[in-house]
Amino acid sequence: MLSLYYNSQQQTARTRGFNPADALRPKERQDIMEEAIREKLEELRGMLQADGGDLEVVSITGKTVFLRLRGACGACPHAQLTLKEGIENYLRQNIDPEIVVERA
Repeated sequence: MLSLYYNSQQQTARTRGFNPADALRPKERQDIMEEAIREKLEELRGMLQADGGDLEVVSITGKTVFLRLRGACGACPHAQLTLKEGIENYLRQNIDPEIVVERA
């Protein structure tokens, strides 16, 4: 929900040459980014759990997200593909194109 509001406000502000994120302090921007990332990861957990896996957020530093895959996903030979082509791409498309997902 926050991302929908933020994106619509951002589009409107860009047409006037002002980005509302510029008015936020770096800590506030990081908090908003982290909250959005955690919300999207929560959406993805259900899909992983349906296959007998799960994910754990180890840390979020700037735009780098460190995840631990658990259950069936932790030992899966396709785990790196899941992280990069699945989770990372999903976060990049829905939040910020500079997000990087790393395995912890």
